[in-house]
Amino acid sequence: MKNNKKILYIFISIILLFTENSLAKKKEMIWLKAEFPPYIILSGTFKGMGNTDYIQNLVENSLSDYKHISVVANAKRVFYELKRKDKITFAAALKTKEREKNVIYSIPYFLALPNSILIKKSKLKLFKPYINKGVFLLEKALGKSDFKLGVAVDRAYGGPVDNILLKYKGNKNIEVYYENISRTHITELLKNNLDYIIGYSCELTYFLKMNKKNEDIISVPIKDMYNYLLFHFVFPKTKWGEGFVKKVNAILKKHRDTEMFHYSHKKWLNNNSKKL
Repeated sequence: MKNNKKILYIFISIILLFTENSLAKKKEMIWLKAEFPPYIILSGTFKGMGNTDYIQNLVENSLSDYKHISVVANAKRVFYELKRKDKITFAAALKTKEREKNVIYSIPYFLALPNSILIKKSKLKLFKPYINKGVFLLEKALGKSDFKLGVAVDRAYGGPVDNILLKYKGNKNIEVYYENISRTHITELLKNNLDYIIGYSCELTYFLKMNKKNEDIISVPIKDMYNYLLFHFVFPKTKWGEGFVKKVNAILKKHRDTEMFHYSHKKWLNNNSKKL
C-alpha cells in the first residue's frame, strides 16, 4: 500500500513538473481591458458576459499556446501602452486616423449601431432648437447653448462626432470623465448634473438592467453620423503585431458569422435596435 502511494506521488509530481515546464515555455500575451459595458464587463452580475468578452475568450481559447494575462486600463492608458510597442492587444477599438499612426487593426469582427445623444425625455423640449427632423445638431448645441455634455476621456465615438469634439476641446460645457458611461454619465444625467451624453443605446439598456430602473431616457441620432461602426482588435505597429494580427484574423474569419457570435451582441439590444 505504501509503495502504491509512493508511485502515485511520483506520478503526480511528474505531471505537475511537466505542466509547469509547459506553462513556462508559453509566450505571454497581455490583453488590455477597458471597462466598457455591455461590451467589456469587468464586475457585477454580468461580469465576463459582454459581447467583446465572449469574442476575446474565443480568440484566447484558440491561441492555447499563449499564456493570456488581463490588465485593466482606461481608453487613454490603452492607447498609450500600445504606442510603447509591448506585446499587447485590445479587443474593442474603432478606427481613427490618429490611432492608425500607432496601431495595426484586425479585420472588423462586428458592426454596432452608431453612438447617439441620450437625453431625459422631460428635457427634450429644451433641445428643440438643436433637433432638426429628428436629428441632433451636436455642433450647434456645443457652439450656441450652455447645456452640459458628458463624454469619456479619449473615447472614439465615430468620425463626425470625434471631429466636432476635437473642435470644441476644452469647451466649458463639456464634462470629461475617466469612467464609463454606465458608471458615471447616466447617473449624472439622471441627477441633472449633465443635460445630455453621447453613447450606444445598448449602454443605456445595460445601465437600466443593472440598476433595475425604468428611467425615461431617449436616444436621438446625431447629424452626419455613420449608419454603423466597426469594432476591431488592435496591436502595436511592430513586426510582432503584424504577425499576431494574422493569427487573430484567421480566428475571426472562422467564427464571426456564427449564431453565438451574433447573439453575444444582440442580447444587449432593445427591440428597436435589434430591428435596425
